[in-house]
Amino acid sequence: MNTKDKRRSKRFSVRQLVDISPTKENFLKATGVNLSESGILCKLESEEVDSYANVFLMLDVPDSKESLQVEGVVVRIDKQGSNTFLAIEFSNVEAKEKKLINKIIKNF
Repeated sequence: MNTKDKRRSKRFSVRQLVDISPTKENFLKATGVNLSESGILCKLESEEVDSYANVFLMLDVPDSKESLQVEGVVVRIDKQGSNTFLAIEFSNVEAKEKKLINKIIKNF
């Protein structure tokens, strides 16, 4: 099965620091790998997050004082050595957040 067939939005490569939190209190540091209007793939180094966990994400918008703050659901976890890749689908994205996502995409 080809996973690209499931994608609703085009993915753009990014190298962006991302803060991820299942609780909105303790944040895990991650690196964004790719981003679309509907979600993000992040790389964690040996941190654990559960499948289908609701998470809160924060990432800075390049060349701006703004930051994207959005909720999502962990839809896939891939472990590769000491790295963990999380596929997170955004949930309840408002027009303001969509605008910020597109700003980030345009910078990469």
